Amino acid sequence: MKAKNVVVFDLRGPNGGVYPAGKWISDLVSVAMRTEFPKLKIIDRSQLNSNDEVPGNPMDKVALFEREVKEARSVGADVAIAGNFAGYRAGSVSH
Repeated sequence: MKAKNVVVFDLRGPNGGVYPAGKWISDLVSVAMRTEFPKLKIIDRSQLNSNDEVPGNPMDKVALFEREVKEARSVGADVAIAGNFAGYRAGSVSH
């Protein structure tokens, strides 16, 4: 496997907005990837620009994609991981 420069963006909530949980999950994914795939160079998420979005409000998908591509390139990434996490309501999952 060729070593790749990988960056993990904050995962977004079910509506596409930013939430603290998305940052937390993305931090965990970055740590796990660094451990499981030592040949990958996982770019430190602290190098990412601070997000100027209002928490909970979704951003236009095209504008978001363009911004993330530009930001990934600016930190030297040739692979970027982005996505959403699912919503969960207490009591909505049965055993």
